[in-house]
Amino acid sequence: PFDLHSIDSSLENVTIDDSSGGNSITLVQSIVSTSASHLGDYGATRETAAACLASLLSRPDLQDLELEEFVEWSVQILYWFRTSQRPYDSKATQLLFPMPDEAPSIFIVMGVLQT
Repeated sequence: PFDLHSIDSSLENVTIDDSSGGNSITLVQSIVSTSASHLGDYGATRETAAACLASLLSRPDLQDLELEEFVEWSVQILYWFRTSQRPYDSKATQLLFPMPDEAPSIFIVMGVLQT
């Protein structure tokens, strides 16, 4: 398979010394973030989001950054659910996988485990 970042049109005008602050979200980040936000839903929506994340994050070109961030976020969600203590928010995971405002429900835990 090809590198997904090679078809991302949001990266066309980005240079190494880009002073825009890097706030542009890439295609991959958008798909991953949207899928992760639906892990807390129930039914077919959660199943589809988990399947989408599993397919994307198992790609070799996404395993270095996105998979690592997802695993860290998942551990934080499971820790919070298990202990009822909000974990420390890592700045690295806030873009793709923001921590929920409230304690995670059983639905998001099941979505994380399903992925």
